[in-house]
Amino acid sequence: NDLSFQGSIIGLKVLVFHVKFIDLIARPPGKSLSDIAREYDSRLGMPSTQQRQDLLRLTAEAGAISSWATVFEEIRLPLPSDAKLSQMLRKAVQNSKKKKYHFNTPCNRFQNGKCKFLKGCKYNHVLKT
Repeated sequence: NDLSFQGSIIGLKVLVFHVKFIDLIARPPGKSLSDIAREYDSRLGMPSTQQRQDLLRLTAEAGAISSWATVFEEIRLPLPSDAKLSQMLRKAVQNSKKKKYHFNTPCNRFQNGKCKFLKGCKYNHVLKT
């Protein structure tokens, strides 16, 4: 779990940032979409001073995550047991492999920086040095 956490740290920080951004800036509690639009219109689309301060704070908070417990707390989901988290991570890897997100076989049609199947090719395009 620790290796998966370290390998995913940037994506997890982005996830935490997005959740906090929606809560504090994009859709704060107690405000309708009309209220939010009216406020932005009155400021010509610019954030308020409070929103700028909140944005700086939430950026720092998202950047400070250091454990799965912190991630789950920040996104308001219950922390799974170690066994359940390991199962979730294994399932994510299986799904990734199934969808061929991380296909590592080199393309044999890739030469001189070009592949005739580039847009639909599922292989790695790496220039040989």
